[in-house]
Amino acid sequence: FFSRSIISFRKAIKKAIELTKKTDIKGVKVKIAGRLAGKEIARAECIKKGRLPL
Repeated sequence: FFSRSIISFRKAIKKAIELTKKTDIKGVKVKIAGRLAGKEIARAECIKKGRLPL
């Protein structure tokens, strides 16, 4: 839901985590991939918060 506007990928991850905090969710894993911050080499970032099952 952030693909239309230019936004820092770290801000996008934090916003996604904040949106899930409003609901009754115990844990969340957010993964974003591609040419992050306009770099030529693509990479993936993953952030986990809370409790997650194996």
